[in-house]
Amino acid sequence: MNLSTTCKKAYLAIAISSVISSWVSCSYAVDLEPITELTVNTTISSEDRVYNDSGHAVDLSGSGTTKTLTNNGIIQSDNDTTIRLTDGKKLNIAGSGSIIGGIVNSEKIALDARGEGDTLGSGKVVFKFDSGAMVSGNIYFNPGSESQLTTSNDSTLTFDGKLIDGVEKIRLREGSNLILSAQNESINFNFDGINDSGGFFVEGSTITLSIGEGLDKDDAILIVNDLIEFSSVDEKNSSLVVTGDITESIGTKVLIQAEQIEGFSEDMVTSSGLFLSVSNVQLSESDSHDSITADVSYNEGVTADDFSAMASAGGADATEASVIKSFADIALDGTEITSTTISFNSSHNEEIANLLNGATDEVSASRLAGELTPDRSGAIIQAIHTSQNLQLDDIDNRVSLIRSGQESTGFWFGIDGYQGEKDVDSRIDGYDINGFSTRFGIDKKYSEEGLTGIAASINRQEVETKVYDTNYTIDSFQLSLYGNLNFDKYFISNSINAGYNAFNSTRKIGESTGYNGEVEATGDFSAYNIGWRITTGLDYNIGDVSIQPLVSGELNYLFIQNYTESGSPASLEYDKETLSQVKIGAGINISRQIKLESGKLIPSFTAMGWHDFNASERDINTNSITTPSTGIDINTATGASKNRFNAQAAINYKANHDSAIGITLGHQVEENYSDTMFNLEYRHNF
Repeated sequence: MNLSTTCKKAYLAIAISSVISSWVSCSYAVDLEPITELTVNTTISSEDRVYNDSGHAVDLSGSGTTKTLTNNGIIQSDNDTTIRLTDGKKLNIAGSGSIIGGIVNSEKIALDARGEGDTLGSGKVVFKFDSGAMVSGNIYFNPGSESQLTTSNDSTLTFDGKLIDGVEKIRLREGSNLILSAQNESINFNFDGINDSGGFFVEGSTITLSIGEGLDKDDAILIVNDLIEFSSVDEKNSSLVVTGDITESIGTKVLIQAEQIEGFSEDMVTSSGLFLSVSNVQLSESDSHDSITADVSYNEGVTADDFSAMASAGGADATEASVIKSFADIALDGTEITSTTISFNSSHNEEIANLLNGATDEVSASRLAGELTPDRSGAIIQAIHTSQNLQLDDIDNRVSLIRSGQESTGFWFGIDGYQGEKDVDSRIDGYDINGFSTRFGIDKKYSEEGLTGIAASINRQEVETKVYDTNYTIDSFQLSLYGNLNFDKYFISNSINAGYNAFNSTRKIGESTGYNGEVEATGDFSAYNIGWRITTGLDYNIGDVSIQPLVSGELNYLFIQNYTESGSPASLEYDKETLSQVKIGAGINISRQIKLESGKLIPSFTAMGWHDFNASERDINTNSITTPSTGIDINTATGASKNRFNAQAAINYKANHDSAIGITLGHQVEENYSDTMFNLEYRHNF
């Protein structure tokens, strides 16, 4: 069961719902009502949030069979425990989403299963986290309920809290990483100690320990009141990674204090990033507890090339390696480093250094390099082209109907909904695009041989990239002038289009590597597009069938200006970017008139193939906001493929009076990209 019926976005649904009411159920991501009953296994989608601003977001009680709540979105409360379980309730909680605790007596609590007063606590609760999951707030299990917290293989879980209490067992499975966000006091894992098999088991996985500002030098980052056992799985060793704010991390640190530590060796401990170095790792044993300590110092010999090399070793391409090196150059510019001190040239340099310090290994460095690099998917260009192509294709189809005598001039109005997808290509990101447009125009014959018209459209598109968390919202306005001339069987038509496009963008930088600063770069910029399409061909009429072979040429010019991001210390800007296209196309339009008593039915089919002679990669000279004098050369994808193929099937009904309606279904294919379009159109002839 899904808590809501969702589509990727609502645009296609909005368009089609004008014709098919059942599609109305697709909607924008929404805040869902609190969950107070769970009779079947339930999933919260990645675009939804279960939210309560004054009470529990999830409040379940009563015995019965165990159900699973899969959270791929957000569960959140503001002023109460987010998830409360009572009266023997058994529950499995899974998924890759976030649980954000509410404030209770100045304490942030994500889950409470203890019961209170005469209210009994829960039954067995099992957390099983998938990669990307996050819990913000303390967790209270019901002691003695055999509750557990586990991770999936190769997953990352971020715990931003100070306490996990009453748990029987915590297991970090092979390849997983538990990131403990920095706190101003020790983080405590309190096990119930009832079952001898309980404890904290680190199985070929990693614990990332963040040193918090204000943590006393004698206090452990993590305190475990039971056994913690490290082991290897399939040659994967367990490890401890030490991280934190660069200026707060130096000195001798107590990493873990536990009742008993087994399977640990000194070589398991490494530093996070290239700015820090760990040495003198020791396991100390006493009658009351065991402790792991280490000396954290600065790496005096770190260079920008080190970041580039580490990212490249993790799979980053030349562009990404160059970008992370450029940011490292900024961080190190004027920075003085000794083993115990570091002095930055500016606060911006320090912010970038802390961001880069999240690159703890080759994999995370490669990921961070990709996040630092501006989006290379070509989504910006594709969104603009889609708005213009829909406009020009609509005009071509209308002129074809008029030219064949199957339609008359007048006013026309249409709406389009479309969904597209571009595949990931090596290190170049892919994306999903969803759009909705309203289109209208008017045309008139000025002679038997010619017509002229004007058309306009308003478009809204949403783009989400697949690998790196980059999103765009694009509002476009397109305006076209068009005309057609007939010469016996020959014809020539012209369309001139101009458009304005307003972009809002968000780009996540450093969230995946645990950066504690601002992780979102937000952009606000605009673009202009100009296009000219000329089409010529022949009219063949065989009975009630019209056949029109077509040849088209198209010139396009695109200008993006004032691309500016803010927020993240790695925000970027550039003044302008231009792109031109020279395209030629060929295809065919086939239509037929079927006469009815009330009018005529006109099914049609159009297929076109296009080749762009100018499709190529291009460079953008990009500047870091923090250091405007630093230029970064970015080699990006254009979003304009060399070859494009599109086909449209339509059916139009023209009544005996002066009105007509039409429905069109279209599909477009480019290199690694395809989209599907649905169009509904109304026309009034005069």
